[in-house]
Amino acid sequence: SARDAYPGAAPAPLRASRLVSALLDEYPFEGDERAWVSCDMAADFALPGQPDLLYLVLCSLTKNALLALRGCPHPSLHITLERGVAAPDGAPQSVVRFTDNGPGIAPEILARLMFEPVTTRAAQGGSGMGLPFCRRVVQSMGGLMEVHSELRRGASVTLLFKSDANLGGAEL
Repeated sequence: SARDAYPGAAPAPLRASRLVSALLDEYPFEGDERAWVSCDMAADFALPGQPDLLYLVLCSLTKNALLALRGCPHPSLHITLERGVAAPDGAPQSVVRFTDNGPGIAPEILARLMFEPVTTRAAQGGSGMGLPFCRRVVQSMGGLMEVHSELRRGASVTLLFKSDANLGGAEL
């Protein structure tokens, strides 16, 4: 980037809303998929790490949700930004949450999903490496990734990061 030409220049903080907006503007939605996606970005916050890697994570999560939603009667993917969510130790966290109303994930698959290659889409070229990759990227930035699902009740993928105050970034 241009900043590389100026050693010692402070990088601009990466805002979650900017990354989600870029996703919505640049993701290669097919057909009417973009109409399936809604967002609540009012609780914006600074994200740690490299924008390109986090963008790949968001793209991967979006792709998984959109593929799961195909064929659903009223497909919906909602992306939410949240601040101040309490971690198990009580520290505030910032959250990016992807929630869909798709078919859900079978419990036997859900238990292995983020830790080993698991795919239900091998015929379409899926390798099962997407969620393990996403989990590792988020962990490398000090965050956590959680997946919750019930059959026929959709799925929710949550990316949890230290709050802005703990990142040293300015609160909005």
